[in-house]
Amino acid sequence: MEMVRRQIAAIKKKHPGFKVVFHVIHTLYATNTPDRYPDAKVIRANGQHASMGGGAYFSQQRREEGWQWYYYYPTPDNSFHDAMMTSIDVMMDELGAYGAFMDGFNLAYLGRWTFDGRWDGHSAEIDLESKTITRKLGSVLLLSQSSLIEFARKIKDKGGLVIANGAIITPSIAK
Repeated sequence: MEMVRRQIAAIKKKHPGFKVVFHVIHTLYATNTPDRYPDAKVIRANGQHASMGGGAYFSQQRREEGWQWYYYYPTPDNSFHDAMMTSIDVMMDELGAYGAFMDGFNLAYLGRWTFDGRWDGHSAEIDLESKTITRKLGSVLLLSQSSLIEFARKIKDKGGLVIANGAIITPSIAK
């Protein structure tokens, strides 16, 4: 963190008008201990925690230690939400960043659906013959929406900026 803090300070000194932001893909978390946020895991239809290998992102040693990218999603009542809100204080107050570039804001990449028992109130699998619901599921986009709004507002309230791409714009996100 000290190296990052010094680098941001050096950029600001050399280019006072620059706005340094962090690149954040909030649904992906690199770890070899995937139970860190047990109440926020994106669970696939087969019951497994959604993840993808690290490829070139991790050294051979890290891959052997089980490091992968795991999918999580924030909701106002889970531990991942709390970690995301704390990350704003770290990025802006401790490290001196101006905000965040949210890569895939409200996109969820390969973890768009969770079968962890949370229901978003809308999403379901439908039997094509009987036209009845066979299973309710959670859209990570809808379940995360209020946390992402809070994330953006907190950065704005600190005088910062959120740049978002890959956003699915719901009326709530647009506001």
